[in-house]
Amino acid sequence: MSSKEFTEWVAYETIDPPLATRIEVQLAIVGAAVCGALGAKVKPKDLIPRWKPQSDKERRAQARYAQALAQSMAKATAHRKR
Repeated sequence: MSSKEFTEWVAYETIDPPLATRIEVQLAIVGAAVCGALGAKVKPKDLIPRWKPQSDKERRAQARYAQALAQSMAKATAHRKR
């Protein structure tokens, strides 16, 4: 790949983010809507994965958050079945 072509790709990616990023954002929006419909208060940014190494403390906090979210959704679903 030439330097010119690389520069063009960098400019393109700046204007139009990579497809994977856009899909993750779209899925986060849909996921937040589903969670909201089930009674959980979740923002789309909470559902976008972070692709960086995490410390043990961050992993534990994320696991607690995921567990609390799952429990909240389960309670909301059980409440609707009554």
